[in-house]
Amino acid sequence: MKKVLSLVLILSLAVTVAYQDSALSGAWTTPKNHLWTEIGQKYAFANDRFNSDQDRIPLGWDYDFGVDKGGEWWAYDFEWKNEYGLADWLNALFSISYERAHYKEHSRPAGWGGYVRDSAGIKYFTIGGKARATETPIIVSYQILGYIPGINTKEIEPAIGKDDARLEMKVLLGKSYKFGRMPAYSGFETGYRFRGADEVADDIPLFFETGVVLTDWVMLQGELDTWIGIDGKHEDNESIATARLGLIYSPTGKFNQFRKETNNLNIAVQGGYTFWGINTNASWEVLLKISTTFDIPRLVNSLDRNNHENDRVVTHH
Repeated sequence: MKKVLSLVLILSLAVTVAYQDSALSGAWTTPKNHLWTEIGQKYAFANDRFNSDQDRIPLGWDYDFGVDKGGEWWAYDFEWKNEYGLADWLNALFSISYERAHYKEHSRPAGWGGYVRDSAGIKYFTIGGKARATETPIIVSYQILGYIPGINTKEIEPAIGKDDARLEMKVLLGKSYKFGRMPAYSGFETGYRFRGADEVADDIPLFFETGVVLTDWVMLQGELDTWIGIDGKHEDNESIATARLGLIYSPTGKFNQFRKETNNLNIAVQGGYTFWGINTNASWEVLLKISTTFDIPRLVNSLDRNNHENDRVVTHH
């Protein structure tokens, strides 16, 4: 078992080095003893934000003096997500996310001096499970995730988190079908997320994705990623709605949304925009995601076989 876990870590790190975001994807479950892994990178930037009244205002707006300080924010996010098949219907989930953020004010009043801030750190570790309940007529799965925050993610500037532990419970729906003659799929996720900080409101996550295979190697995919804060009594009542559109390329013509293909690389490129929110940035996004699925027992056997073939036979005379 220790050897298998070591192999999983080495393979996942190898993908990270070679190729260097959203929910753990999809109602489909990874088969027993298989590992689905995804490396995601996101670059986001904004100079506007949505205030507590859902109005879009300049990011650097100063209410006390009534001036726009020309605030500009950008962030680089890295996320490594994994789903391991404990059984064909039951998956263990693990992810880690990291963010590097920058904020600068370009047009502060004379005499105020410059203002530039940089921050970086781990946003969250997540760990949980996903269980598939039905396969027909649609896939229905249930998912639970615990979020463990990084250290001082709220105190640093710009903040990269709320320093709140979270517990998220979801139902996930998925269906593959034909869109005309083209293979397609759709998925929907919703549930409830408990936020661990007193000043942060709980929220309801809503996530919808759909994809259509345009050619043997390319899928067009769209996403609507939303969560809605449900308690206006809290100071940090966040809500957000982000739309994304992109392409997934598969050299083998097999796509990893359905978790069945092994040793199959998918490369996804997406653009996104946060078009509505409360107490959040109105940001643009560019994302790159690399995913694959490993058959762990087959890989272990293959490595053992290769090692034996390379053994040197020593003959004593």
